[in-house]
Amino acid sequence: MGVEMSIFEELYDYYEQQYNNKWMEGLSEISFSHLTISHFEYLTTIKNMGRPSISILAEALKFAVPSVTIMVNKLVKEGLLIKIRSEEDKRVYEVELTELGHELIGMEKNTFTEISNELTSNLSEDELEQLTMLMKKGLDLVKKSHNKK
Repeated sequence: MGVEMSIFEELYDYYEQQYNNKWMEGLSEISFSHLTISHFEYLTTIKNMGRPSISILAEALKFAVPSVTIMVNKLVKEGLLIKIRSEEDKRVYEVELTELGHELIGMEKNTFTEISNELTSNLSEDELEQLTMLMKKGLDLVKKSHNKK
């Protein structure tokens, strides 16, 4: 089993290195190389939630509301988020990605797709089909195992 795991670790390490290199290149091109993983965690969570209030975002991220407010304000200054006053309660602000925020998250997904394509581009159709089938099976097993917990 150790040999099989080492190939997964090697693939993970290679993928992570390539992803980080391409990602940082892309961020440098648009002057966002100073952003951290934490910034992207906020942006991705907001994208997935739609238009959460700051308190709901804090709950989802498991951070204190004042900490989330500080980060949201930084992302607003970067032009990646907008704060919108809630229609129901004028004391509450909701946050939403700007077009630039959506582009940044899209760039991250494009980087993932590009590297995945590089990793599979030299496979035959049969090999790609086998790899896909095995990865789906592995993903299903992991999901079932996770759901039991």
